[in-house]
Amino acid sequence: MINLFDTASEAHEIKDELLKELESVISSGWYLLGQRLTNFEMAFGRYVGSKYSCGVHSGTDALTLSLKALGIGPGDEVITTPLTAVYTVYALAETGAKPILSDIDPATLNLDPKLISSKITKKTKAIIPVHLHGFPADMPAFEEFGTKKIAIVEDVAQALGATIEGKMVGTYGKIGCYSFYPTKNLGAMGDGGMIVTDDESVSLEVKLLRQGGLTDRDNYLHERVSIHSRLDEIQSAILSVKLKHLSSWLAKRREVANYYSQKMASFPITLPPSTSGFESSYHLYCIRTREREELQAYLREKEIGSQVHYKTPVHLQPCFKNLGYRQGDFPEAEKAARELLSLPMHPYLEKYDQDEVIKTIGEYFEKA
Repeated sequence: MINLFDTASEAHEIKDELLKELESVISSGWYLLGQRLTNFEMAFGRYVGSKYSCGVHSGTDALTLSLKALGIGPGDEVITTPLTAVYTVYALAETGAKPILSDIDPATLNLDPKLISSKITKKTKAIIPVHLHGFPADMPAFEEFGTKKIAIVEDVAQALGATIEGKMVGTYGKIGCYSFYPTKNLGAMGDGGMIVTDDESVSLEVKLLRQGGLTDRDNYLHERVSIHSRLDEIQSAILSVKLKHLSSWLAKRREVANYYSQKMASFPITLPPSTSGFESSYHLYCIRTREREELQAYLREKEIGSQVHYKTPVHLQPCFKNLGYRQGDFPEAEKAARELLSLPMHPYLEKYDQDEVIKTIGEYFEKA
């Protein structure tokens, strides 16, 4: 079986490093909000180029707490894409704000900045561009909307390491939000997330909110109604080890992606986007075809893993029926959702396995 992801090989490669750090955490007797989290936050900030970093429980929490730190809540509106993991919109809905969806650019699959102006109202408080599959959204265009009244909050869950003209995505907006879900390019052995910003006041507010609004530990005084959302010491230690390997893993992902694209250039499919100056992190390698279901079935028959990200756009999800959107409201997102298929993509994908994937896809279209 050729798997879509391979977290086991990653763990095996750095097993000794991980065990050493884990033993150190266990011996310390300190498991929350300790030195390992502080060290990881500092290292992560240096890696992406941000002044302040705040570890939280998940990528979803990163978005929710970021919006709350900006004072966003009931009566406010936040613009984002319908083609994303539903958790992007869960997060903003948790604040009480109203999600306002806008269609994608079919060339990049990301939120189309040219359509945003018509969505902005007096209630608009933030825009959340999602760097889907690891390909950067057009942040220079979104920066034009980033006024004091409209914050740009980047969903970088799939795009750690992606750049625009050498600058890391996640550092263009007011805030960048990351996920350390195990299959991400930098994955925890459990859940985890990170918030980065250059605004000290935002950083301090997020750190207050992640600790249940606690301001006086001795007297247990809380100034905010909030949640516990902490990146623990074990995950911080694991992620600190993995961060040292991230650049080499990203280089391998790009090598795998380039090989796919070169070998499948003549196939009747649409390959992932490629734009000069925009470098993807290739969390996912997604092709587009109108024969998605049939191709996926053929790959499954040949024991090749694949997955659909995401089959049902946000506006057609039952949980967001109350938003009032209907099929046909976002035609580009709906079309992409019918055609996208993720192929095996990870740093440990052997060339002979890639060749098998490519050969099998070629065989399918020859028979079709």
